[in-house]
Amino acid sequence: MLALSALLASNGCSDSRSRSDGDARTSDGSAADSDGSGSDAGACTVPSYADDIVLDTARAVSLPSVAAGAASGATHAFVCGQGYLAAVTPGAPPIVLQDALLSTPCAVAAGGQRVLVATRAGALLALRFDGAALSVIGSNPSAATTLYDVAINGDDVWLAAGSDGVLSLSLAGDALSTPVSLAGAHDARGVVRTGTGDLLVADGAAPGEQSAGGGAQIRLLSTGAGGGSKAELVELPGIATRALVQGDRAVVLRPGYGFDVLDLAAGALTLRYSTPMAIGLPFDALLEGDTLLVAAGSALVRYALGQSAATRVSLQGRADSGALDSRWYRAVARAGSGPSASRVALAGETLIPFSLGAGDVAPDIALEQATVTLVGGQREALFRILNIGSAPLVVTGVSADAPFSVEVDNQVSPPRPGCATQTVVAPGSAIVAWHRTSDTSEQVVAPLRLVSNDPDEPTLTVQGEANRPTIKVGDSVEDFALLSVDGRRFVSSDRRGKALLLKLYNKT
Repeated sequence: MLALSALLASNGCSDSRSRSDGDARTSDGSAADSDGSGSDAGACTVPSYADDIVLDTARAVSLPSVAAGAASGATHAFVCGQGYLAAVTPGAPPIVLQDALLSTPCAVAAGGQRVLVATRAGALLALRFDGAALSVIGSNPSAATTLYDVAINGDDVWLAAGSDGVLSLSLAGDALSTPVSLAGAHDARGVVRTGTGDLLVADGAAPGEQSAGGGAQIRLLSTGAGGGSKAELVELPGIATRALVQGDRAVVLRPGYGFDVLDLAAGALTLRYSTPMAIGLPFDALLEGDTLLVAAGSALVRYALGQSAATRVSLQGRADSGALDSRWYRAVARAGSGPSASRVALAGETLIPFSLGAGDVAPDIALEQATVTLVGGQREALFRILNIGSAPLVVTGVSADAPFSVEVDNQVSPPRPGCATQTVVAPGSAIVAWHRTSDTSEQVVAPLRLVSNDPDEPTLTVQGEANRPTIKVGDSVEDFALLSVDGRRFVSSDRRGKALLLKLYNKT
């Protein structure tokens, strides 16, 4: 389940996929009659679907604190957080190294037995992992004013250093050399080496480089002496923060907007298409051939990358949506290589392995808000139940604990033909339900339950609330948590006593 700010009327992606098992389904998702008569004998049969992103919580690994970055490794995934770096493989205790230079936000890169960690405070650590322990082999507490990303290839290391551009250094003999600036980047946020030896840079949105058309820039830099820009794409909306490369294909993330798919063939830089994301913010991603897995804060999202468009295949929302300590999906990586490798996602203080299904269509239930609230003396209010999946959602039951009641509004959202106890929600649409209370005297909180054929969450439990006092100027604000566009977790109580300005905007 996800709490969304708007119905997915259009997210710039195609969701037209056929089921791989070849079964025929009518428009409401029920199995079609084999004789083609259109009989409603099976009208109340609820179609079932396979879960496409399957979390393996039994092999989840607890980390010392909230993790901020991850990198894939040959045998382990490497995870950085406040004061620590961990080498992690699913189902086993993490191998942890603690160091005062490690702070968050942070970025990690791994090459062979060597691991690099860059922190937003500008520190750079080089470590060696022998399969059993991590050890520091070099450090630079002030490699730059700020560091956003790090990449390694052999003895060569590159740093995305914000307004300092891209820095190059060597790790020959396990010794960190002095960073040298490469010309061409203005606000480097993400950096990765391409197959031709160039650098693909997510070049942020530097002051003075923005125009009315936008500020994000994507650059292809030479790694030769002094560097230099070989190709660029400019005036894209938002901020480019992360770059990924596999063969001639590249993906650049732009939180607040979505991602770009690029062609690097023959050393060129060609924008194939851009995909807006209506769900969450793309903080990190894993590129596997035609599959892109995005850690989007509120969800883990799977896309299929085509030649001219990306298709959103499925998503896995965080289970504790709405909770103050909610485990946001912050990063995604692989632990190991080859067929035995495990995909892993960072969710708060936990690393969770997961597997992928066949990518078939499926429904996905969601609400526009994490809490269904009756304000002041309200006795009833409407809320919407959304289907953000790609197959018909069948809602088979709604219930609530006292003093609440909940029911689908059958006048606005008629029941399924031939089956009065079910309501069908077409992909990309919603139905309307009533939330009512019999108690208008005291503030009360109780669960509401929505039962459907969502394969990931067949029973969605959300918090219902009534008689919440109307907020007035001078009242204390209830504590809340948010993620910034660069993935930092913001908790309002941490700023108690200070003036806060929240900028809320429509990212479309």
